[in-house]
Amino acid sequence: MVKFIDLMVNKIKDISSFDIVIDLVRLDKIKEKVDYFFEKLKNKFETAIKPELRKLRGIKQKKAAEIIGKFEKLIFEQENNCDFLRNSISKLEICPLIYIQLIINCKDNKYKKMKEFIYQEFLNNINIIDSITSLIDSLETKDKKKFFK
Repeated sequence: MVKFIDLMVNKIKDISSFDIVIDLVRLDKIKEKVDYFFEKLKNKFETAIKPELRKLRGIKQKKAAEIIGKFEKLIFEQENNCDFLRNSISKLEICPLIYIQLIINCKDNKYKKMKEFIYQEFLNNINIIDSITSLIDSLETKDKKKFFK
């Protein structure tokens, strides 16, 4: 199983291949090695994906935000904390776009901790007013009330 994970993660060269690997690997089939898989993906994110993200603009940024949002959602479901979100994603230029993707795609109460972290990040960085407007537009009614409180 470790060889398979290493082989798959080593195929990641850019954001597109990162997305493919995330979609291809079935977590329920690698239960005993899922932590290993996520550690390898996080390392690949830091070494290969982050540098690429800094170069993206426009529509490519939005697509990358969708992919990274999907990745963070998986991490949160596995670890039930915002550590990766706080330590890696929050430092990215496209983090507001990723946050919006997470808000859109993480509807259940199990994501409450993540949503509160994201709301706080937006409130602490008022310089991203366009992103705050986009965030509010993407919220459901009950989440809008929480955000405004």
